[in-house]
Amino acid sequence: MTVRIFKHDRNELLKQGIEIISSTNDTKYHNRVVLVNLLLTGKISISLMSKASGLTTRTLSNWLSIVDNEGFEKLRAIKQSGRPDKLSDEQKAEIKKVAQSQKTAKTLCDAISGPSARHPAHNLLSIAQPF
Repeated sequence: MTVRIFKHDRNELLKQGIEIISSTNDTKYHNRVVLVNLLLTGKISISLMSKASGLTTRTLSNWLSIVDNEGFEKLRAIKQSGRPDKLSDEQKAEIKKVAQSQKTAKTLCDAISGPSARHPAHNLLSIAQPF
């Protein structure tokens, strides 16, 4: 079993982690910090934590390394941009206008048809949900 040599004091890192746990609302970040804190106590091995959490030993080792080298903030999830909209802002505005006026489905399809629309009714649900 390889023993990790930390650049920073384990107890200091553990104190930082405990402060973060009590102050964050970000669930994914919170869970990562909790797992790293458990590993920092030295009372549970990466192998056992891997089996208990369903994460790979590599992931857990990486998180420990990240915390030791760059701090807990680097464990935060990076916001993914996602796929760009298929509809233009003008098409979305027209759909909202038509949906608010409670016209027929054909009128809604006519409002979103255009060169950028893959299927006329494809995005109706996501656009009309606020109504």
